[in-house]
Amino acid sequence: MVFCFKRLQLLSAMTFRELLHQKVLSLFVILLILILGISGFAISCSFQTRALLFQEMTTDLFSLFLSLLAMITSATLLVSNGEEVMILARALPRYEYFLGKLLGIILMLLSLTAGFGIIFLIVQHAWKMNIERDLFFVMLLGALMKASLMAAMTLLISTISSSSLLTMLAAIVCYMIGNLKEGFYEVPRSLMPFHAWGYCVIKSILYLIADFSIFNVSDHKLTSPCQLDTYTYSMTQLALFYFGIYVVIGCLVFEKKECM
Repeated sequence: MVFCFKRLQLLSAMTFRELLHQKVLSLFVILLILILGISGFAISCSFQTRALLFQEMTTDLFSLFLSLLAMITSATLLVSNGEEVMILARALPRYEYFLGKLLGIILMLLSLTAGFGIIFLIVQHAWKMNIERDLFFVMLLGALMKASLMAAMTLLISTISSSSLLTMLAAIVCYMIGNLKEGFYEVPRSLMPFHAWGYCVIKSILYLIADFSIFNVSDHKLTSPCQLDTYTYSMTQLALFYFGIYVVIGCLVFEKKECM
């Protein structure tokens, strides 16, 4: 069946509306309450520390929230909608269904990121905090890229998983490995003298997991605009590379899968 962009657009819009009905907005309101609590705590600090604390703590919290939300929503889309897949598979290719679901999740993540950015700037202006706008937008971009990669990875895992719980557990493990990737490289090296095949398998799996620590912008001391531009370029390259890998593998696996 020929690829149709209009069908993809309709499916992504349907997925976006479906996700909004799953109490995503309620979770977002809870996050905003936490952010206001952090801002209230930051007021008790010195004026210079206040802006830095508010910016780093809220963006880090939002990045964690967005990644967890991407995992939770992606883990259930393909596994729980088995009947829907079987019906729609007669009208559109399976890879198109996979792409539509993924685009719907990314639309949700993009909307939440934009909403968070606007509310953050309003609170910052109300409390007259001087923040680095360029650094803040790079932090938001990093959070969005990280969550989008987690959504693509989780959706890929769900194509070979038998339940939403297993998908979520596998995604959490991959998330932890991605954030502590340098430390996990020592594990396969220790297996080298005893099990050469085990070393190769674990090493291959590690290469398929993106280095999520690069998206934690606050952990890297970026002071000059030149450093910020270079870092943003490297971060975008990594995100596009792994996102493409997850999408291609996910489409191929889901296309070959005969039943949910």
